[in-house]
Amino acid sequence: MSLETLRLLLGPGRLKIYLGYAVGVGKTHRALLELRELKRRGVDVAVGWLEPKDRPLLQALAEGLPLIPPRREGPYEVMDLEAILARRPSTLLVDELARRNPPGYPRRHEEVARLLEAGISVLTTLNAYHLESLAGAAEAYLGHRVEERVPDSLLEEADEVVLVDLPPEDLLERLRRLPAYRGVHSPLLSLSTLRALREMTLRRVARSLEPSFERLLVLVPEDYYWFRRLVDYAALRARRLGGEFYVLHPRPSPLLGPAPPLERERRARMEAYVAERGGTLLVRPGPLVPVTLEALRAVRAQALVTGHGGSRPWPPPPQLKGLLRRLEREG
Repeated sequence: MSLETLRLLLGPGRLKIYLGYAVGVGKTHRALLELRELKRRGVDVAVGWLEPKDRPLLQALAEGLPLIPPRREGPYEVMDLEAILARRPSTLLVDELARRNPPGYPRRHEEVARLLEAGISVLTTLNAYHLESLAGAAEAYLGHRVEERVPDSLLEEADEVVLVDLPPEDLLERLRRLPAYRGVHSPLLSLSTLRALREMTLRRVARSLEPSFERLLVLVPEDYYWFRRLVDYAALRARRLGGEFYVLHPRPSPLLGPAPPLERERRARMEAYVAERGGTLLVRPGPLVPVTLEALRAVRAQALVTGHGGSRPWPPPPQLKGLLRRLEREG
């Protein structure tokens, strides 16, 4: 069975990614402008991590925005996740989604997952060559290994992706004026490198927008909130790709006799929610793994959608591992 597994980053917070092809195109500038506008409208905002890179303009834009200072751990500075969760702003800026944390710390995108799960919306920035699908090819132009990588699924799971673009000629001029690049030999100071990185980025974004018919099977839990989150993601992906989706609600065991009123009401509500978004609800009794395998075959699904997100993954890790093992064996 050839099947893609899509693990949705569960969380009530919204993720917005400012994507560019290289440093200096204006990703952080755009994110700071949005944060300032949200603050002006009365939204509770904060900066959780900012790398000004010795740029006075960014420092000036950050003035007046509430900052949750980083925590020092020996020679390192790390984002103070616990302080952010205690402060709990509505929207948080986390610059540099691909940044490497010190050994022993979660990866930056894992920290973002925890913030989203806590209900905090995140604005973040990313250079496209840090995506897993582009990092290898980008190394040939950058002249070094791209150690900081993030899964491409983050791009698909984000509630919004903003492409921040700048002609390579203009970016080259901008980089040459930065103190960090004065007198330095860097592949980024090559017009051919910038053009190649930009083309890779534009192709990757275009690929995300290309229609490509796909059947999705969404595995949903009892929890109605997470049910809606997973269904909304599947509906959005199906619309983007011109595909269709099915929602599987496995029941631990068959009901004996008529379903109780609360069960009938919940099922009707789930069915209506799925139908409004163009999907089909499948309710199947039995253990999760065999029921899921049977449904995958029945609808000829090409992708299985599950959820993860800190303390409340779905399905629970032992069941998910069992399911993935069965899929591999029967592939």
